Amino acid sequence: VSEAEWRAVRLMREVRHPHLIAVHGAWEAHGYLVVAMEPADGSLADRLRECVGRGLPGVPRDELLGYMAGAADALDHLNGPRHPDGAGGVRGIQHRDVKPQNLLLVGGGVKVADFGLARALTGGATGHTGSMTIDYAAPEFFAGRTSAHSDQYSLAVTYCHL
Repeated sequence: VSEAEWRAVRLMREVRHPHLIAVHGAWEAHGYLVVAMEPADGSLADRLRECVGRGLPGVPRDELLGYMAGAADALDHLNGPRHPDGAGGVRGIQHRDVKPQNLLLVGGGVKVADFGLARALTGGATGHTGSMTIDYAAPEFFAGRTSAHSDQYSLAVTYCHL
């Protein structure tokens, strides 16, 4: 288990929002990081496959707009400088891997999940190293940077895909 994975879990442990998946705990077992979170009914990627399988071009517009509004609200909460930094200040957190597979369907709504790449923002930006899902990546990721707007860019690409 990498330090980056543990750092992401520590960042997300105390963050609460109706459209962020709740992280109940985390531990290491046999070299794997195990994260306990609330159960979901599937992802928006699953919902897209279901809709396409029924002959639709994507997730129906009104349904999708509801999911996107919830996800955007969660990302705004996450990205905003409101999370304690441990030194008496506050910071924003960037998810850095927004995509249909990480937007989970829970009780008729959507929750942002999979915080394995999450990083705190310092001064509105942070570096971007490690893996990314290229199809949804914000342009600044390719220059090794993450901005305060990277997650919303990825959400917009997700909307277009869905």
